[in-house]
Amino acid sequence: GGGRAADYGRKHPYVTEMKLLIIEDERELSASIVAYLSSENYVCEQAFTYAEALEKVGLYDYNCVLLDLMLPGGNGLDILRETGTGHRKSRMRISWMESELLI
Repeated sequence: GGGRAADYGRKHPYVTEMKLLIIEDERELSASIVAYLSSENYVCEQAFTYAEALEKVGLYDYNCVLLDLMLPGGNGLDILRETGTGHRKSRMRISWMESELLI
């Protein structure tokens, strides 16, 4: 009985919430990612442009950033470089996505 599988995804009072920033300009894809991660009890915020992403990364602390490299107004890699410049940002995990068109 009562193994770890039964507790997967359930909130525990001693576990801090994971706050994620989803940086993705395709709104439907971003909404799908947020819906899935929210169902797993992650707190998600979204940014849809380079400027919005830079602002949020500068103002708030996130445990993880899911980053699209191709953004309106700038390159996602520049946001990645920007996150490495502050002490509080040094513990942030960053993953990136690239969209490919298959014909």
